[in-house]
Amino acid sequence: MNADWLKIITAHVAWKQRLQKFLDGTSTETLDPAVIGVDNRCELGKWIYSGGTSFQHNASYTTVKELHANFHKVAASIVDYHMRGETQAAQSLLTGDYSQLSNTLKKNILRLRSEVER
Repeated sequence: MNADWLKIITAHVAWKQRLQKFLDGTSTETLDPAVIGVDNRCELGKWIYSGGTSFQHNASYTTVKELHANFHKVAASIVDYHMRGETQAAQSLLTGDYSQLSNTLKKNILRLRSEVER
């Protein structure tokens, strides 16, 4: 399986907007933290656990795999907080740890992409 890196990055960047709309009450999506928290359903996760395994000894692969799993866990936590009525905690997590994690993941995806494509 070849990764579509642009699609992967775009999808992960879009999560912040999706989560913000959910917190604002303007989302038409039904978000389930149990589904969001799983890191092998999106395109990057599918690549990590299939075609990407040939890079498992690469430090960038390992970093992306760990960051990606955390990305999904934190996104699920944001939804969970909001669903429990703790919207301020969800918002703080979104603008704090989640944003930082998302940016770090994006940079590491780009690094991994350049290594994979060599």
